[in-house]
Amino acid sequence: MAEGQRDLLYALRNNFHLGAYQAAIAEAQDLQHDDLGGAETVERDIFMYRAYIELGQTENVLAEITNESPLALQACRLLALIRTDGG
Repeated sequence: MAEGQRDLLYALRNNFHLGAYQAAIAEAQDLQHDDLGGAETVERDIFMYRAYIELGQTENVLAEITNESPLALQACRLLALIRTDGG
C-alpha cells in the first residue's frame, strides 16, 4: 500500500482475526465495490466467506462461489466442503 492511502480492509481483517466473525461479515457487506480495486474486492470476499465458514454457515459459501469465481475464492469453497463433510 502506498503512503497516505487508507487501508479500507483494516477493520474487516481485524474483526476476522479477533474472531468477531459476524462483525467481519457486516463490515465486508458495508464495503462498496466501487471503493475497492479488483484484488481488494477478492480479499474482502475471502475474509467474508471464511467468516461464514467459521460460523458454520458453509451453505452460503457453497451456493455463492462457482467454478468461474477467482481461484482464491474457489479455495474458500474447498474449505467449506471440507468443513461440511466433517474433514
